[in-house]
Amino acid sequence: MIFINILIGLKMLKNIIDLINKRIVLFESFEQIYIFGSILQNNTKPKDIDILLLYSSYSKKLLVELKKIKHEFHSFQGTPFHFVALSLEEEAETSLLHRMNSTKLKIK
Repeated sequence: MIFINILIGLKMLKNIIDLINKRIVLFESFEQIYIFGSILQNNTKPKDIDILLLYSSYSKKLLVELKKIKHEFHSFQGTPFHFVALSLEEEAETSLLHRMNSTKLKIK
């Protein structure tokens, strides 16, 4: 059963990555994109799909893009998306990426 859950999880993850890459133009203001959280655990169905968006400078364009992203990516196969948007400085202050250890996957 665990093997089946791993295969289902990998297929879901691949489909999410493909979906983001197909709409990558929406993410223009963001320097880096990471998937993290329960979606990367092999033996569980994720409660949500956690996406970290890192940007270098705050702008109205960034806010418009984030609103479009949230509208476009509200859920995937019934699993909701959860977006965290931080500046590169905020990420450095919180060391969020470092604290994630290996439980992250860089998309951009």
